[in-house]
Amino acid sequence: MCTKLWGSILTATSKWKRSSSMSSHKAPQSTFVVRLRFNTSGHFFNHDTDCLQFNIHTDDNKKATLRSCDRNSQSGMRLPISEATQLILTVGGFSSKSDADQFASRLKSAVDLVGVKLQAGIDTGSNKVLGSVGQSIRKQYEAQGQQALSEIHGFQIYKEKPEPKFISVRATLSASRPAQTFVDSVNNAMAVATTIEPKEKLAVEIYNAAHFQSSPESRFISLITAVECLAKPEKLQSQIQELVDELVNHSKKSEKLSAEVTDSFLGRLRDLKKESIGKACERTIRETLGEQKAKTFKKYYAARSKLVHTGSAESGFNTIEEVENLDKLVADLILTTLETMTSPEE
Repeated sequence: MCTKLWGSILTATSKWKRSSSMSSHKAPQSTFVVRLRFNTSGHFFNHDTDCLQFNIHTDDNKKATLRSCDRNSQSGMRLPISEATQLILTVGGFSSKSDADQFASRLKSAVDLVGVKLQAGIDTGSNKVLGSVGQSIRKQYEAQGQQALSEIHGFQIYKEKPEPKFISVRATLSASRPAQTFVDSVNNAMAVATTIEPKEKLAVEIYNAAHFQSSPESRFISLITAVECLAKPEKLQSQIQELVDELVNHSKKSEKLSAEVTDSFLGRLRDLKKESIGKACERTIRETLGEQKAKTFKKYYAARSKLVHTGSAESGFNTIEEVENLDKLVADLILTTLETMTSPEE
């Protein structure tokens, strides 16, 4: 699915360029590293060591390292990537912090997109500090010629020298994809990450977050919400809008309601000029994926409404099974939408 999107950006390169070279008699300038710590909702990458190095798509073909963050509870050794659900991706060699900042934001969006591409669920965090570094600990490391850094769920940027030491955290969770799939997907997603709009970006984030929900019901509702982010309700036919205007004018003249209630009522009336969010979602899917998928989504939206308003699905609706089908539908919708956004105009 979406081979046009993923194939067309294989040759895309980033826009970062090295600043001026240092003269031979000067000490080499310290470079910056981008580090992204993220979680997966399962064991998705089949790689039997704890580290994988690859070239990431930048104009100077920088080296990237994917490393397991999880450790064996008895030996303390890092688990292989195939057994890890907490991973760290690092890319170094940036001559300025501003270059690293731009790349970090793009890399985070790219890894978010990989979660959609692989239908895996990846949580790239919000740069939350997981382990703080006290002043005394920091000084101990400085005395050893090292820098002590807080562990962060998300991305962080630091100087390559002195050698960094992170205050780490632990955790644990069945693998089926070669780790190379992750490598290819990150490189393919790098170009899309620069063009993604805020609503599409939010849909991607909600899609990934859905995989970390504690129940199939909450995951189901989150996936529907991701679709709602992509839907844009359109105005209804002119006759309906004229009728709504008449009702609005009539309601303004009424003295039976308080001003507060009247304002609320008028707002609800004006909303009737546009199609409902549910209908907008159906139309969006129909235009993007076809009539059959739109009919399927209509059933899912009805199930979502039942869940939200009663706390349980209709009798006979298997949420555990259907949430997997909805997951694929939402992933296809997001990827096809992004393909349309990034395709050159005819």
